[in-house]
Amino acid sequence: MTIYTSLFVQSKNFEVEPLSITDVTQHLLKNIIDTRSVINKEYEIRKLIAYENETATLFDFIMHFTKVWKIELMHSIRSKHIIPTSEFYEHTYEFMSEVEALTYDFCKSILIDAELQKFKPSLLVVSTLTISIDLMIRTSFSKEKII
Repeated sequence: MTIYTSLFVQSKNFEVEPLSITDVTQHLLKNIIDTRSVINKEYEIRKLIAYENETATLFDFIMHFTKVWKIELMHSIRSKHIIPTSEFYEHTYEFMSEVEALTYDFCKSILIDAELQKFKPSLLVVSTLTISIDLMIRTSFSKEKII
C-alpha cells in the first residue's frame, strides 16, 4: 500500500492529470484497501517527508539513469563469467561515457527549450537516451564521421 500511496502523492504533486483516489483504490489496490486507509497513509508519508515536495528534474534522472546503466553493464558482464579483455572493457566504458556526455548536452538543451516542456518527461528521457545511443553507434561504426 505504501508504494501505491507514494505514487498517488507524487502524482498529485507533479502531474497535470494526477491519479484519482479511485484509480488507486479500485485499479491499483483492487479494492483490498479502502479510501480512508490510503488517505491516512498519505498523511503519514507527508508528515515523514515534512511536507517537502522536491523532485528530481529530467536532468537529474537522466544522469542518474546513465550512471546506473554503466554500473549494471559492468556487473552483468562480470556476473556471467565473461571475462572481458581490458581492451573490450575500456571500449565499452568509453562508449557509455560518451553516451552519458552526449545525453548531458542534449538534456541541457531540452531544459532551456520551453517548447519541449509540453512533452511528458518520460518521453523526453527515452528520446534523449535513444538519440544519444543512435548517434554514438552511427559515429562509432561509420567510415565517415558525422559532424
